[in-house]
Amino acid sequence: MRKAIWMALIGLLLWCGSVQAADVWDGTTIDDSWETSGDGTAEAPYKISSCAQLADFAAEVNGGSNFSGEHIVLVQDLDLDGNPWTPIDSDASSKKFAGTFDGQGHTITGMTIDNWAKDAGLFGYIGAIGTVRNVEMIGASVSGQNATAYYAGIIAGTNEGTIESCYVNGGRINKFYGGGGVAGTNQGVIKDCGSGASVDGNYCAGGIAGRNRGGAILNSYNHGPVTTTSGNAGGIAGINRVRPVNIKSDIKNCYNTGSVSGGGNIGGLVGSNSNGNIYYSYWRSGAGAERAIGISAGDGAYSGIALFADTGGQLTPGELIAIGGDGDTRPVNPYNDGDASTTTLAEALTQWVMDQAAPSPPLLYKGWVQDETGGYPVLGDYWDSPLGGQVTISGSAVYGQTLTADISGLTPAAAHRWLIWRWQRGDSATGSFEDITGLNASGYTLTSADVNKYIRLQIASGNGNYDAGNAFAVTAQVGRAMPAYILPTLSPVTYDPELTLAEVALPAGWAWDDETIVPTINATGYSASFTPADTHNYLPVSARISLTVTAQPPDPGTDPDPNDPNDPDDPDDPQDPDDPTDPDPNDPDDPDDPEPETPPAPPVGRSSSHGSTPAPVSTPGPNQVTITPDRADPALFLVEITDDKGRRLEQVEGGIIITLPAEDTAVAVLVHADGTEEVIKQAVVENGMLRARIPGSAVLSIKPHPVGFDDVHNHWAAEVISFTAARELMIGTGEGRFSPEMPLTGAMMVLVLYRLDGEIGVSAQTPETGDAGEDADWYKNAVDWAAEHDIVRGVGVDLLAPERPVSHEQLAVTLYAYYFRTLQTLGTQEMGDPAAEMVWAQGDFPDRAAAVDWCAAQGLLTQQPDGSLDLQGPVSRAETAMVIERFIRILLR
Repeated sequence: MRKAIWMALIGLLLWCGSVQAADVWDGTTIDDSWETSGDGTAEAPYKISSCAQLADFAAEVNGGSNFSGEHIVLVQDLDLDGNPWTPIDSDASSKKFAGTFDGQGHTITGMTIDNWAKDAGLFGYIGAIGTVRNVEMIGASVSGQNATAYYAGIIAGTNEGTIESCYVNGGRINKFYGGGGVAGTNQGVIKDCGSGASVDGNYCAGGIAGRNRGGAILNSYNHGPVTTTSGNAGGIAGINRVRPVNIKSDIKNCYNTGSVSGGGNIGGLVGSNSNGNIYYSYWRSGAGAERAIGISAGDGAYSGIALFADTGGQLTPGELIAIGGDGDTRPVNPYNDGDASTTTLAEALTQWVMDQAAPSPPLLYKGWVQDETGGYPVLGDYWDSPLGGQVTISGSAVYGQTLTADISGLTPAAAHRWLIWRWQRGDSATGSFEDITGLNASGYTLTSADVNKYIRLQIASGNGNYDAGNAFAVTAQVGRAMPAYILPTLSPVTYDPELTLAEVALPAGWAWDDETIVPTINATGYSASFTPADTHNYLPVSARISLTVTAQPPDPGTDPDPNDPNDPDDPDDPQDPDDPTDPDPNDPDDPDDPEPETPPAPPVGRSSSHGSTPAPVSTPGPNQVTITPDRADPALFLVEITDDKGRRLEQVEGGIIITLPAEDTAVAVLVHADGTEEVIKQAVVENGMLRARIPGSAVLSIKPHPVGFDDVHNHWAAEVISFTAARELMIGTGEGRFSPEMPLTGAMMVLVLYRLDGEIGVSAQTPETGDAGEDADWYKNAVDWAAEHDIVRGVGVDLLAPERPVSHEQLAVTLYAYYFRTLQTLGTQEMGDPAAEMVWAQGDFPDRAAAVDWCAAQGLLTQQPDGSLDLQGPVSRAETAMVIERFIRILLR
């Protein structure tokens, strides 16, 4: 035993001999050598070993570096020797220190700040993610220019982050608007701290904080004098109040034994309380304040507030004056234990807590313990509950958009009174992350620095403990935004087999995808790409550019019109109705009459005059299309079409095709001026780009629209069925069924084309089945429309009833008719009763063979295994969905 004691004494002597004397500052020298002492990580922090190095560190922060996420440690006691000190963040909130400063138990003596006109302290301002810990300040003096000058504390003028395990040994604060032994204003967390400073503040003065504004003061004590001339003075905080929006201040497990005086509101714990909370705290009687709170307002909560009479660790009868709280500003329920002469204050307080009903939410309670520093008890574990549950992030992870956190899934709810938010960015979903500077809010707008990074949010409860009790949410990798762009308007070119797109110039940023293409007459456009100047933040765009190609003029040496009947050099014109040699110029059996081998090239869209569809606006010249994404909603686009005179075109004859980036399951929706929405039927997505035909200038919304039916799971046509359902072309047969193997009827066929044409008069939610007969209203408008536009005919032979199955051949003829007459109305034929039989006409109605050949060439008819076409076999609804999906792609060529 003696040997063990002797060895311990030797160790103590060796330790004492190794203690270094404090480094003393001359007031001017700075030294930047600390910057090479580590890399700023927790494992290799920057090490400050002299006052000159501390002064250089302050200059670095004041020069603009907030040291976000970096670590600085003190490895030597420092003596500033009364020389003037410039606070770290001298501009008070412009820099906001965001790193971790760890004093490692060392002292800083003689800090002097005099005649200062901004927030003052060792640190002027500690930001939301900044931490200062484990440092003792000895004999500091902080004075302002006058009693209306800002806020001052020995550790910090204003704290938004965390101050923990710091002690203020003596010193003074005066001539400030608000002053506190540790911080002038606390909007963050102060825990495990103590102060013996003399504090004098004009508006507010507190032993720990002059103003606790939405902050938390935990496990802390004051034994220095606090005074104010006419303001609010409290042993812990001068003012304890809510901070917008509804973030309440908490004072928990604190005590004050220092005197409190002044001409305004004075309280043993708080001078003025407004919607703040005070739990399990006490003060000493005879220190100038007989009330815990000088004045109180709002709905603050008080519990476990105690007042005792002596300064010793042992209680004598009558010394515990009152304990408990009823919501008033002073303790109630006089409490004198019969054994008070042998009961410590800690034992009495613990017994009282145990006698009460369990607090809600539950207190992490380990009992009061006797503090060795002054004989006063502190709670063994402070009141707070760890966070559990989930945090979710909503919003689009795209440059310029705002992400918003939803904390409704967090528990316990009480912890939401005080949360600390840390938005962070990292290289991967699971890799290392860095704090994004200056953010302590539920929303974050993505910047250029976030593109291709992952964004993470960390939320901790008010105790500021980031090692436990926190919750995370990670969003997807941040992508580039859609740029605003204008489709080029090109001058017409004359057809020339030697002319390629390489010779057709595009505006800056645009390039043809294939410059070797020879532009031809009647082509609908050519693929090009737009590359924005800022490729880091914005996506490239693919689009189809319109180019008008005109025919070459005739050779002057040839006959310009070989069929002119008035030209004596020309033969008889077989198309001249006045030519007596040709009685029937349109007779297909007359060998003199030409008969085209292929049908004329079709137009690709139309705007019907049926129903209430507005009449198209004529386009006097080339149109310009401007597509602008909505910055507030990345799925919303403004498309503006103007003519060659800059006039906005609400509607363009035949519509216009636009291209936008979209997910595979997306649909395009027209958003009308009254807020109603209309799904665009002619729209497809290929390789991440959506092509859609719109009627004119419009507001578009790109939305995901997966559609499923109960009876198509694992069906071969599930994808195309979802395609047609999402566009409200085939919405099913009712009760969640699509009936994929049901035969397509005549009524179903014209109803699908009616919807594709954008006509009105039947609900898009009306199933493709209904009651047959004279009251078959579910397809009446569709049948009338088909007859009016000569999609089906009402005279002739080859009858087709609306309720009967449609053959492959009949479907081919109908699609052929619709395709070649989308800009024409060749006449109408009254149908009468919609249930009457529809017929397929001869003559000028599409030739069956031509229709079948055309549909087969376009992939609209499926070959049998032997290569033949089952023309007379019925078409199923699943086959129809496949054909309609392919047909829409043909319409958008």
